[in-house]
Amino acid sequence: MAKWTVPKRTLGEVRVVPKEGTSMRNALVSLALASLSLSIATPGLTAVDPQVKKLRIVVFGGHPDDPESGAGGLIAVLAQQGHEVILAYGTVFRGGRQFFDRPEAEVRREEATAACKVLGATPKFFPFAHETLQADAATVRTVTAWLDDVKPDIVVTHWPLDTHPNHHVVSSLVWQRYQRKGGWNLYFFEVMTDQQTLGFQPDLYLDLEPVRDLKRRALLEHKSQSPEAIWTAHERMHRNRGAECGVIHAEAYRLLEAKPGCALLPVTFLHRKGTNSSANSSRRDNAPTISSVRRDGDGFLSHSVSSAFQGGTTEIRVLPPDRMDPTARYPVIYVLPVEARRERSYGDGLLEVRKQDLHNQLKAIFVAPTFSHRPWYADHPSDPEIRQESYLLRTVVPFVDSHYPTQAAPGGRLLLGFSKSGWGAFSLLLRHPDQFGKAVAWDAPFMQGRPDKYGMGAIFGTQENFERYRLTNLVEQNALDLRDRTRLFVLGYGNFRDEHERFHALLKSRGIPHVYVDGPQRPHRWDSGWVPEAARALLEDGETKVAAPIRGNPAVPSQR
Repeated sequence: MAKWTVPKRTLGEVRVVPKEGTSMRNALVSLALASLSLSIATPGLTAVDPQVKKLRIVVFGGHPDDPESGAGGLIAVLAQQGHEVILAYGTVFRGGRQFFDRPEAEVRREEATAACKVLGATPKFFPFAHETLQADAATVRTVTAWLDDVKPDIVVTHWPLDTHPNHHVVSSLVWQRYQRKGGWNLYFFEVMTDQQTLGFQPDLYLDLEPVRDLKRRALLEHKSQSPEAIWTAHERMHRNRGAECGVIHAEAYRLLEAKPGCALLPVTFLHRKGTNSSANSSRRDNAPTISSVRRDGDGFLSHSVSSAFQGGTTEIRVLPPDRMDPTARYPVIYVLPVEARRERSYGDGLLEVRKQDLHNQLKAIFVAPTFSHRPWYADHPSDPEIRQESYLLRTVVPFVDSHYPTQAAPGGRLLLGFSKSGWGAFSLLLRHPDQFGKAVAWDAPFMQGRPDKYGMGAIFGTQENFERYRLTNLVEQNALDLRDRTRLFVLGYGNFRDEHERFHALLKSRGIPHVYVDGPQRPHRWDSGWVPEAARALLEDGETKVAAPIRGNPAVPSQR
């Protein structure tokens, strides 16, 4: 195995420096295998880069539920990355008030502890009463002494202009300890904007979608505070902030200043549409930001991605074999989703792969990227954040090939999908036969002639653009180049049998070898039973093992 060293670096920057005589490629493979070994050997542990400093972040709120409602998504992301997150609460009680016939302090502490458990954080409770919390000398000394003892790398707190006196006081307490040299960087969050937080003008946005459910679950732990009403108010904020930065839901923040020598929050922030920030410039220049590996909520290896080709943060999920030969390179099967982000109305393809143990049986790496919009695997003619084809080809595939031990050649890149992603698998192979080796699809609308169904219009934009991806056109254009071997696998149907029959006839009439399986009819879902057959078809000799030829036309393998 190649030897490599990882030098000191700033957060978010990954550089591998091979020792003399070692190729960069081998060094990257070694690094990837080392990360995989760590992840697989420690189930349940978040897979984070051991070379990156783990930060200590304090999120300071006035009451239990303030950090969760204002920064719950950020807290969840930081905890998943392996950083230590402390939620500090300025006050947990008012006089002798009770909830559920119990002292308020007891109930609020219990609820906050449960919320912290959901998010992966640690609570800190101060002993001040709601009605007496002030930024007086004694309280300043108490909070300052605690911050000095904790030595945070970063503090996140309320925006100081707030109608609730406890929010304003907590922000003031943090501010009075803030140092302009050394110490830590200071960020602000918002709560109940225009009711409590006032005049907040954020410059940083966090795409909330990957952790939105965790944030809601944490907030719902505060049962004494009518959490559904709080969530509803913040959902309006999430949508408004998402519209400002080009995603569906977002949290908003403001960095006071980036002090030299002090850590910044190690997350991928978005910026307001139309701003000229350096982060936006990097997105326009098509340079993606991709995180180090971690375990997601389903136990898959996962990388968060900020790419100019997508609106907001997406993910690359990876399922490698449990035991990997450090000298081997593996084929990659791209399990193409049919829904945006992590929606699962039709199940989850990667979960089905793992359920069937296909990654171990077939000794292949399975990769499932997510997309910010409903995926049809096309580039929109005018919207720069709907460039799904470019995202897969220019962000996902190069990253996977450079960070995992793959067979980085067309024969080692295989495409699997159904419905929309079945269309996508075939269009990707037909448009880029020099990039992908085979494609398998089932229950897909192969013969669609106009972008007027199934959400196509929002992705293709115009009929003219659609014609560039229309499968019947691509078959005609590429017929001669597809006659040397079997590269297309048309499996069974659920809703689109007629389309399959007509597409099979088109391929047959053009002399294009392919595998065609007609039935049995199965539900239009990932867990319908087609995934094992589809994956095996890609990794076996389709002409001799998957199907028998149609009588009278041995050049076209088929199975009915």
